[in-house]
Amino acid sequence: MDGDPDRDLEIDDTAGVSGEAFVQRVTSYGDLSLALQPGGPTWGLRESERGKVRRELRAILSVPIFDPDDPDGRLLGTLQVDSDLTIEEIEFDKPERRAVAERFADVVALLCKTGR
Repeated sequence: MDGDPDRDLEIDDTAGVSGEAFVQRVTSYGDLSLALQPGGPTWGLRESERGKVRRELRAILSVPIFDPDDPDGRLLGTLQVDSDLTIEEIEFDKPERRAVAERFADVVALLCKTGR
């Protein structure tokens, strides 16, 4: 990670694919090849932040992490999976793939709970 341009990337909690998952409270995925096209989505990132995104990055899956004691309350965060594969190759657009990530987010929620 030391050589990764996004090693120190910090974005607002409402920006990026994770921001979409955070705001909408649903699993979200993004096809970054669209963002590379003129007029493509910016995902709410500032120009300086977009410049730190690795050029090889093609797809992102982001899952909201709910507090198991208060699932309707504030989120604990998001779990994000980045891939250099395309959406079609990694299949983030498939419900069964998203369901697996959601189970992992449930485990992370329990880990966060025990850490309090």
